[in-house]
Amino acid sequence: MDNSNLSPDVSADSENVVKTFPGRGFCLFMLLLFYVFLFYGSLTPFVFKSVQIGWNEGVSQILATGGYIESQMDWYVNLFLGIPAGFFMLGVLCLDKKTFWSAIYALPVIVVCFIMAFIVERLQLYTVNRNCALSDIIAQTCGSGIGCVIWTISGQAIWDEMRRFWNGSGIQSAISVLTAFYFLALIIDAWSPFNVVYVLGDIWGRWKSHVIFWIPLSEYGSGITYYAISRLLFYVFLYVPIGIYIQWKSARLRMQDETSLSRRQRLIRDYPLIYTTLFALSVSVILIFGQFFIQSRFLYTTNILLAVLAAILGCIAFRLCSSGYSLAVSTVSFIAILVAMIGYYWTPFNFSLDAFKNSFVFSIYQLIPLADYQRSHTITAINRLLTSLEISVVITIALRYIIGTVKYGGRVTLAICAFIFTLMEGGQLFLPDRTFTFSDIILQTLFSAGIIKALPFFQNIPVISVKQDK
Repeated sequence: MDNSNLSPDVSADSENVVKTFPGRGFCLFMLLLFYVFLFYGSLTPFVFKSVQIGWNEGVSQILATGGYIESQMDWYVNLFLGIPAGFFMLGVLCLDKKTFWSAIYALPVIVVCFIMAFIVERLQLYTVNRNCALSDIIAQTCGSGIGCVIWTISGQAIWDEMRRFWNGSGIQSAISVLTAFYFLALIIDAWSPFNVVYVLGDIWGRWKSHVIFWIPLSEYGSGITYYAISRLLFYVFLYVPIGIYIQWKSARLRMQDETSLSRRQRLIRDYPLIYTTLFALSVSVILIFGQFFIQSRFLYTTNILLAVLAAILGCIAFRLCSSGYSLAVSTVSFIAILVAMIGYYWTPFNFSLDAFKNSFVFSIYQLIPLADYQRSHTITAINRLLTSLEISVVITIALRYIIGTVKYGGRVTLAICAFIFTLMEGGQLFLPDRTFTFSDIILQTLFSAGIIKALPFFQNIPVISVKQDK
């Protein structure tokens, strides 16, 4: 068999990467977009009060709060908010320059980030129901320092990988970057809201109170509801990509020379299911044990079991797709996630017109894009984004394979996805104690559009079917 068409693209070195989009302009755009988000999240609901306060008095009021951390969660949120500021600001100055310049510009960037954080916090003196604190300014400044360190160490490499991905070359590099972001999403989903416990007595207390949860499925001893099933399905889809990635990696390794492979690579190549099981087990166990140190998190060994099964399912699904069963796999995935969405969005199914009347009046404000996030200005907002992305990925990919032979298939897929998202959110208008959020419809539809755009790139990934094994 001719393997010339299956060989991976050759990744260029950093200095050989074409200096094209995304460049400094895009880096500046991301910086400005971040600060728009920061000002929006810090000053909502944009109701200002008249305060007769001078500059010196305002500064004294902020300094009077000291560095006392009132809420660990708010401190961590501000810390993470500072990272993009430092990263992108240093990127604007040092993109395509030597690392030496990153070290030179880092200190001025941190100073500018401190000034911006101080301005944002001081404006909160004039905003209703907002509090300014010196600890928030310190946290954002520390975060900007971390962002500068990240850029200095790997910023140029990350940007080169983005360029390769955007320009359709360097498939292996693109997959690696996306995989890193995927594991970051898993960490955020498992460890938020980051209110970490440091006292050993509290950790021991959580261990004793959660002993029963170390029995798989024990949390469902009182019965399994439709909502519980939907949450199980959502959790399963979180770990399916692990199996898909490992099976794809196994297919790629079969093309390489035997002598160039390490012991781990040979294990992936020859026994992808075993490696998938061990890898998913390790990741899920680490995330579960990490929750011992985080308040308000429940520890379920069921999640470990589901993670392993889901990763194996992804591994098998990739094999079936490469063997010509992509339509069947896509149909099953589409039905499963649709059932999960119905359970997640519409439980407890007590629809009523009275609820619609009350919800419609309340939801007028929700029609403003991202207005609902002003009430969840925490890391939990990121979890909502992750859930929206998770739903969009499965629905879009499954539908795209199902109607892939239809003319204008991408547009039809996007239209159906938008209809499903609108239907699921709109149905909550008829349910008591449920909140309609227009932002979720917009985000999920945008995610779907991006996925449809990216699918042709990933469909060109060279693979070897199972039948062509050695």
